Amino acid sequence: MSKIQVHTLGDSTLDNCYWLLNGSNAATVKDDTVEGLLAKKLGSDYELVSHAYDGFTTTSVLEGGDVGRVLSINPHQNHSTRARAYLDNRKINPLSERFFAHPLNDLKAAVAKDPESIHYVVISVGGNDFRERLLNPIALLTDIGQIQERYLRIIKEVKDLKSKNRR
Repeated sequence: MSKIQVHTLGDSTLDNCYWLLNGSNAATVKDDTVEGLLAKKLGSDYELVSHAYDGFTTTSVLEGGDVGRVLSINPHQNHSTRARAYLDNRKINPLSERFFAHPLNDLKAAVAKDPESIHYVVISVGGNDFRERLLNPIALLTDIGQIQERYLRIIKEVKDLKSKNRR
């Protein structure tokens, strides 16, 4: 039997590597990240698979988004040591034309690749939806329903993985 897979899906609550770097390389701080601590707690019978990206919203989890956008890490620029370490940790080539990721599709592909394994999904997303609207109180209030609707779509997509991959 293969390892039980625990997938993280969402934002910097799970992908907090960038905030721990402070001049270090990603390998030295990886164990102290949320995902590193979770992997350590779970033990060797579990494999942690990350689909979480700092700054991602309910929209970017559903439709994909540019990794590093909220951190001002963009293609075609000189990257700081910290930015390069973050990209390296996320397995993103700093010379890529675009730093795009589609977390929900990546999760679906990972589960479909190993349908016989047990898969758990840890979700933390939504905070950036509100952070992006903090300077616009009207949007903050009027968009709550849409944010909730997208969050519920994420939950439904994750729940549907169970039935789609059952034999």
